[in-house]
Amino acid sequence: MCSATNLAVLGSWFQRKDIHRHSWLSNDGRTCKELDHILVKDRSLFTSCRVYRGVEAQANTDHRLVIAEMRHLRPAHAPNVRTQRKLDVEALTQDKELAKRYSIAVSNSFAALADLPDNVEASWSVVRTTILTAAQGTIPVTCVKNRPWLTPAVCPRQEARSSTQRIRRRVAQVQGHIQGTIKSRSGGILHESRRGSGGRY
Repeated sequence: MCSATNLAVLGSWFQRKDIHRHSWLSNDGRTCKELDHILVKDRSLFTSCRVYRGVEAQANTDHRLVIAEMRHLRPAHAPNVRTQRKLDVEALTQDKELAKRYSIAVSNSFAALADLPDNVEASWSVVRTTILTAAQGTIPVTCVKNRPWLTPAVCPRQEARSSTQRIRRRVAQVQGHIQGTIKSRSGGILHESRRGSGGRY
């Protein structure tokens, strides 16, 4: 049947223990069989298939639950999301001439409009479309400005931080050089004192 319909038994592709393979348990408690299967067309979509013991259905049954784990499928192409252009609404408060033109456009649009329908949703849809059409014909679109990565306020702090790091590195180098010099000189003094005393203290 599987070969005729181009299907595959999913459980046969995964290596499992017998306790994770047998889906039917006899009433005698010893006889186990693999009776329940999952049939698939593309086995590469699945990561595992096994029987879970202890997960029992509501009905009184001697079958165990068979679960297959599937890979997370990503869409082949990302959906094209059209970003709606934003209108520069602040320009209405700053430019009186623009506000006047917008008011005239909205008034003319509603004057040319026939009676609104009785349905509230339909009426709101007509009003909204009318206002948006008038706004898109009058109000300019906002230009998105990319913010600079480093602003002028950040640059002095960055320079101060880098100069502080340079000073700390230089201080650490000097301290290491001084400690190395002290160790070498103290080693020489200790060597001379040993030679003078014949190696005894």
